[in-house]
Amino acid sequence: EVTAKLAHEILNPLAGIKAAVQLLARTRDEGPAALAARDTAHVISSEIARVEQLVRRLLTYARPLSPRLQVSEVVPLLDLASDAARSELARAGVTLERRVAEDLPEVEVDPVLITQALSNLLINAAQASASGSRIHVRADRRELDGNGFISIRLLDEGPGIAPEVLPKLFQPFFTTKPHGNGLGLVISQHIAREHGGSLFARNREDARGAEFELLLPVAPPAAN
Repeated sequence: EVTAKLAHEILNPLAGIKAAVQLLARTRDEGPAALAARDTAHVISSEIARVEQLVRRLLTYARPLSPRLQVSEVVPLLDLASDAARSELARAGVTLERRVAEDLPEVEVDPVLITQALSNLLINAAQASASGSRIHVRADRRELDGNGFISIRLLDEGPGIAPEVLPKLFQPFFTTKPHGNGLGLVISQHIAREHGGSLFARNREDARGAEFELLLPVAPPAAN
């Protein structure tokens, strides 16, 4: 409730500031002062957009998600996430290499939320990877504590996760990126837990990058 009220108090005046800055950016004067004002307006607009995104992501993190569950196959979820992350993958110059086990059981998830979680992970992997490298996506069946899960692993070819960073990865507002807000992984973990699943981070066994694993419970068998 506090987060929702705070978001409201921030976003309302921010909308007015945004409108004023956009008006300033549209000035048609061509003098040095007008050009400087337009440049400044564009910088301010960029910062406003960053604050807006941060507040909305914080709101997403704080509110109960109430997933709208439906039985889904894994491959369409991977397709949706790849489409959502396509521009960032292209910007980073990385390609996806996907391997999905045959005859995977279905999962009962909210496709919108799972797409968000997976696309967050893909974007993180892309930003950690060098141009020309690959992100390996693996989907398999896994048993954990006697329960059936679908394991979706994303393995990048980046520098890996430093030992001192690993324990902090899922802390709100912790980030190693110069322009990150530290909420992407936290929200992805929140989504996983709301579905009865988990999200793990580790370095690859072959020491060639980082690995993130999303576990989603297998859908219960349909009633006869």
